[in-house]
Amino acid sequence: MSHDSTITFNTFRMKVTAYVSHFLAERGVTAVFEWSGGMITHLLDSQARHGKTRIVRTHHGTAVETGRHGST
Repeated sequence: MSHDSTITFNTFRMKVTAYVSHFLAERGVTAVFEWSGGMITHLLDSQARHGKTRIVRTHHGTAVETGRHGST
């Protein structure tokens, strides 16, 4: 089984993470707060490739929460 999951969207096949990136951008999300780890590699790659949502890089869980609360 491949870890590169794909779905069909508007007759195009795309990675699920690309769809998530598109979904967030279409709903006006302008920034996401990253807490790095190996399990989110595909999601971060899709966010960066999509280019509509800024990735705020953080290296500490408290920084992620502080940024999230400050941005709403």
